[in-house]
Amino acid sequence: MSDKLWRAVYDRFHKPQTDPEKKKENVERYHAMVKMMVAIERQNLLQIAEDKNFLNSDADLDSFIDGLETALIISMLVEDDTNEFMRPGETPQGIRKFTLGGE
Repeated sequence: MSDKLWRAVYDRFHKPQTDPEKKKENVERYHAMVKMMVAIERQNLLQIAEDKNFLNSDADLDSFIDGLETALIISMLVEDDTNEFMRPGETPQGIRKFTLGGE
């Protein structure tokens, strides 16, 4: 619908508030609703920040585990002189992969 039609409907059916007590109550309810919406928005922002921090810490943990696996493989290679020529992707005996989630 056009703005003129909405304006005509509004003008036809809108009745201005004449009771000052009722008007004051409506204003108070409006301000209470605004405060509630601000609190909800703040909670949403805090949840987003918490989720971002969780993802960052999870990525840091994955990076740490990958580095630890590499360090273990290198230490086993240094200690084990028999595996001088390993094929790509092969790990020395005695090393098992550490993964999260049982993968």
